[in-house]
Amino acid sequence: MKILLVEDNSEMRRLIKSMIAEIAVEIYEASDGAEAVGLYRAARPDWVLMDVFMKPTDGLTAAAAIKDLDSGAKIVFVSNETDKRTRAAAKNAGGTTFFGKDDLLGLLEFLKEEKLKI
Repeated sequence: MKILLVEDNSEMRRLIKSMIAEIAVEIYEASDGAEAVGLYRAARPDWVLMDVFMKPTDGLTAAAAIKDLDSGAKIVFVSNETDKRTRAAAKNAGGTTFFGKDDLLGLLEFLKEEKLKI
């Protein structure tokens, strides 16, 4: 499974990367949305793990751009903000599903299940 991890916080990126390393064949890393779009174009990962709030290009903008490139792109939003408004915005931007950063084990289990489908 190829995964693109998009997270502006280097410590959080390192934590998520260590958790998904066991199920990922390749992990690409981006620290903002613009970088993510370029990496998606080049690598065509199976899944994108996308933070919502980043600068200069946020995850919602990046997800919409990725979906424009590939309508079948699978994007999981991972955010500290888990309110209804943020979840709705993520879904409208093309998100497949959403996990709070307080539920990284749930994210890992989700990805393990998805890997079995590949």
